[in-house]
Amino acid sequence: MSEGSSVPNYHKVWYNTLHFKKKKGGNHDLGIEIEGVIPSAGEIRLLGNRHKQCLYYTIGVDVCQTQMMQQNADNFLACKEPIDGMWRCYTEGKYGQSIRESPDYTKVHERKFYDCLFKEAAGLDVCQTHFNDMIRSVYRSPENELCDWY
Repeated sequence: MSEGSSVPNYHKVWYNTLHFKKKKGGNHDLGIEIEGVIPSAGEIRLLGNRHKQCLYYTIGVDVCQTQMMQQNADNFLACKEPIDGMWRCYTEGKYGQSIRESPDYTKVHERKFYDCLFKEAAGLDVCQTHFNDMIRSVYRSPENELCDWY
């Protein structure tokens, strides 16, 4: 492109590093060229196992959120207990007894989870992806203590 042309800076667009990475050997003419991240078999197994094992807590969060929405509640503190239970179940209690005790690198996903569930009033079927991203972050961290097999 000639100097002074109006090519947008696509490289400044944020992308989720859990799901995308900079493409090696990419052209990068219009910014960063990205490609999808393929999760490891252990990560997939971990999430699949936890979805089954922690269904009790997941249902509890979904029921609580639905009740709060039906009551037009502006305080969702009543849902803290089932959310904390879901966090403990997914992490085997190795990363705190409450979701609030989650590692710093998961906080961005925690905020998105809460915003989705309570501000946007989407159901857990939609918001679960943000919670999953918290678990993915923990699993991919150097200090991972989660077991991916049962």
